[in-house]
Amino acid sequence: MTMPFGMAIRWSTAMGMFYPQAGAIENNVMHILFERSGGFAGMTVTLTVDTATLSTDAAAQLRNWVAAADFFRLPALPTSTQADRFQYRVTIEEDNQKHTVTVGEAGVPDTLRPLLEWLMEATRRR
Repeated sequence: MTMPFGMAIRWSTAMGMFYPQAGAIENNVMHILFERSGGFAGMTVTLTVDTATLSTDAAAQLRNWVAAADFFRLPALPTSTQADRFQYRVTIEEDNQKHTVTVGEAGVPDTLRPLLEWLMEATRRR
């Protein structure tokens, strides 16, 4: 399977996830802007990630999660929001594509959850 941003991937039944095929990742840089807002305290957390600054493995894993979420086809706006719950906004730009997804905590698609978890962990590490 070839994804829209030039990465060929395969499904691994043993690992239960998509993984990039060897040599299939183009040298395209992916820019990610992440924002989590809301919650009980109403704090906003932001993070900018550029795959050019990541290890090859970390960049491949991010591309994997973006592909698995079919990110560029997700709806841009949330279906609903709830008081005192988090809201996530993710903007990804690569090549000629730029897409922003805003989703409430209760409505996060299962396919998007690994990417959001990695981004939240990355905000804690900085």
